[in-house]
Amino acid sequence: MTFVATFRATVDVLSTAEGGRQTPFFSGYRPQFYLQEYQTYNDVRVTLESPNAEQVAPGARCTARITFAYPECIPVLVEPGLSFALNEGSRTVARGTITEIVDTVSESDIRQWRQFREDCLEWLHQRSDKIAPIDQDRRGREE
Repeated sequence: MTFVATFRATVDVLSTAEGGRQTPFFSGYRPQFYLQEYQTYNDVRVTLESPNAEQVAPGARCTARITFAYPECIPVLVEPGLSFALNEGSRTVARGTITEIVDTVSESDIRQWRQFREDCLEWLHQRSDKIAPIDQDRRGREE
């Protein structure tokens, strides 16, 4: 298993009868990716790759390239053959199976992102006593 940024998958879009969407979706669609093995959600971008696939109707099957929105922030370990769901809020609109890993995220990229995040939090913490909260500032002017 590797940390993944982009992968290809076969996606089955649920029909309305199965609880899916009533309208088709297009390339650039941005649902949430749900992986039951880790019980994790991530924002993704779906790019359709099936021939003549400008849109995918409910009940159809397609081939898609799926890219995580922030792979360094929320790394996900996947491998070909793993099943996933695409959700809109609490509703599952498609199910899929990973067929190929296209782009990975290195562990050093993940470490750099985490270090950057910790540095930012440290910087904010050091300055928190110098910055008056908005509510205190407003109260001071009203009195």
